[in-house]
Amino acid sequence: MNNADLIQQLVKDLKPVRTLAPLWQRVSLYLLATIGVALIEMFVIAKIHPEVYLAFRNSPMFLIETLLILGTPVIAAVGALVLSVPGNENKQWLQYSAVAVFLLFIGMNLYNIFDPIFPNSIKGHNDYCMLDIISLGFIPAILLFLIVRKAAPLNWKWLSGLITLGAYAPLVAVQQVTCMASGPHVLLAHITPVLLMSVAIYYLGRKFI
Repeated sequence: MNNADLIQQLVKDLKPVRTLAPLWQRVSLYLLATIGVALIEMFVIAKIHPEVYLAFRNSPMFLIETLLILGTPVIAAVGALVLSVPGNENKQWLQYSAVAVFLLFIGMNLYNIFDPIFPNSIKGHNDYCMLDIISLGFIPAILLFLIVRKAAPLNWKWLSGLITLGAYAPLVAVQQVTCMASGPHVLLAHITPVLLMSVAIYYLGRKFI
């Protein structure tokens, strides 16, 4: 095959390039799926704890914890969607911010072991926290994975962590108001699933991206 034939064959095999949707559309799609899953958990599966409003009013620590875990997935998801596009390497502060906020949430729960907001216990008010987080977080995780995959992700190590936080941290936030546990239970049943899924998503991405 000469050069002319090769060029003709390559042109023949070309397919139209699909442009990436604007950031606001990708974020909106993520938020729609995540809020939907969170509402199912809060009002259908686990139900909001009846004393949660009193806890917010009486415990600033509990309120701060909840705000931190609510902010984590938003920063993480936006970070994943922005940093999956080449040329945005100068916006790495998004990935550091998401991890920092999540680590602060973990740190506050470690502190709760010694000065608990609620009585320390391995068992929370929801018997299926870990199962709920892993199973329901699967939907936004797959969605984020597919959206990121459409871009040109280069640094998968960071992106896998951001996808995990974007998908599973919202369910941890839901457990704040349905389970209302402290210290040991949160670390074991709410945070551990997120860490486990980060490993799973990392290896999934290495295989399929």
